[in-house]
Amino acid sequence: MNKKTILAALALICFLSLMGCGSYQAIGVFQDYKEVLYGKADANLLAGDSYFVLTGKATGLQCQGSCRVTYFPPWGLCKGQRGNLFAMCTDGRSITGEWFAQSCKKAYGRGKDSYGNIFAFTFGMSEREAEVQLKAELAASSGEPALPTSNPK
Repeated sequence: MNKKTILAALALICFLSLMGCGSYQAIGVFQDYKEVLYGKADANLLAGDSYFVLTGKATGLQCQGSCRVTYFPPWGLCKGQRGNLFAMCTDGRSITGEWFAQSCKKAYGRGKDSYGNIFAFTFGMSEREAEVQLKAELAASSGEPALPTSNPK
């Protein structure tokens, strides 16, 4: 290979690496409970995975975990991808679920924690969009009971 070919290949790899990674605002909500989690998801689109850390606004509960792509649409775009997620939280609960990509930057999902509580989340918003959604979720959950810190059943 000549020098121009090598430099072009390196430039392409650097470009794809930069395009394949991003940090996005994320919000998670426990259905029927007064807890909204907020944080960031760091995605690596080239590797097909992401890592996130979310912190509860009511309790300070922190959950961190990862998402992995399990399905790539045949047309090779981000939209239509789906996958699974797993998280561990500081109170001992775990969360498992699935997610669905709306684009290369936005996704939503749902799952359950180890106590059977339903959890829904979204990521890929701008900071402004996330602030608006966070305020709306906090207002919507204000009349709900506190999230149990142990198995309520």
